[in-house]
Amino acid sequence: MSAVIEVRGLSKKYKLFGRNSDRMKELFTFGRKQYHTPKWALKDLHLDVHRGSALGVIGANGSGKSTFMKILTGTTTQTTGSFNIKGQVGSLLELGAGFHPDFSGIENVFMNATILGFRRKEIKALLPKMIDFAELGDYIEQPVRTYSSGMVMRLGFSVAMAIEPEVLIIDEVFAVGDMHFQKKCVDKIFEFKKQGRTILFCSHSMFDVRQICDRVMWLKHGNLEAIGDPLDVTADYANYIRSMSQSDKHLLGEEVQDVTLDDRPVIDKIEVRRPGSSEDIRTIAHGDDIEFWIHFRNPYPDRFKVNAVVAIMRNDNIITFGTTSEYSGIELTQKEGVAVLSLPNFQQLNGEFVVTGHLFDENHVHRYSQIARDDTLVITAERHEVGVFMQPCTWQILPAQSTTEAEASSSSAGPGRSLES
Repeated sequence: MSAVIEVRGLSKKYKLFGRNSDRMKELFTFGRKQYHTPKWALKDLHLDVHRGSALGVIGANGSGKSTFMKILTGTTTQTTGSFNIKGQVGSLLELGAGFHPDFSGIENVFMNATILGFRRKEIKALLPKMIDFAELGDYIEQPVRTYSSGMVMRLGFSVAMAIEPEVLIIDEVFAVGDMHFQKKCVDKIFEFKKQGRTILFCSHSMFDVRQICDRVMWLKHGNLEAIGDPLDVTADYANYIRSMSQSDKHLLGEEVQDVTLDDRPVIDKIEVRRPGSSEDIRTIAHGDDIEFWIHFRNPYPDRFKVNAVVAIMRNDNIITFGTTSEYSGIELTQKEGVAVLSLPNFQQLNGEFVVTGHLFDENHVHRYSQIARDDTLVITAERHEVGVFMQPCTWQILPAQSTTEAEASSSSAGPGRSLES
């Protein structure tokens, strides 16, 4: 598989001046005297991104993520190293950054598309598609300075997606805009991915990164800390972030918070019950039958397709269990109800846990609502195994001779075959 993006030894150094006058002093010494402090935002990065893949880029603030994205899109230049991108690039970095505030939405569409290399005839052909996707109504004829940040996002995303580039570079663009349009953007990204195009996706949302991306790279202080499987890399990054934060509400790099707007699906509460009981319990024993009750409302079930998710998190922020209603073929199609998750003979070992409930879209990327149960769930166990859950097991003691015979039989059986005693 060919590499669409090739990065070789990419580095970026910024000069930090204490005062504006220091910049002028250094300029007039023609480099003979240094008045700045060097700051390497990116150091010797080597990378290949193959056609049709989606690479996630994660890291704390100041790790070099945005610098890397800006270099690839030509917004800034590297200090050393090189990169090569095969095909047209569409970028969603700072949406609307190139819009003129006194131009109307349509005028800015023409200006941006022209900068991207499109002829006026081609722009006119794409214009209805852009206007329809942006859903700005009469505002499309108004100056951009009258737009909210969400409206600017709509217009910028519409222009970027309409050109259908071979490579799409996205940097944390879902922080603004309403839930409906954010989901529309996510759906478009999935469609883009199914077409075999290449995506670079930078986000602080570990869940979004894991759902969208095939590989993830973690930047730390400008260095490539890790690259590989999304689950492995995001888990390592989450552990690092947890080690830097004492917040007991921290979940995969995001704060657990309630989202309760009237026009979207929302969770009112989540309960833990025993089967046949209406009591919300706090303590259970290892091996008990338990149920999780998610009380939800969805004013527009035809507009919002919803799946319920339950996650259990240990008090050291390790997620020990999580599942979704989709795995059971169940979708929440009514306006109001309770999604009940039954867990017979629950095998989690003793400890204190945070229970969270979530409502996701059909792609399990867009969160409509999430809530953390007020009381922690305490699980007790009489036995003293360590770890997260109990695995049924048996022990037996064999004499030395039997052990040798068993090893010999195992070798002759070959891989993948079972042995009978």
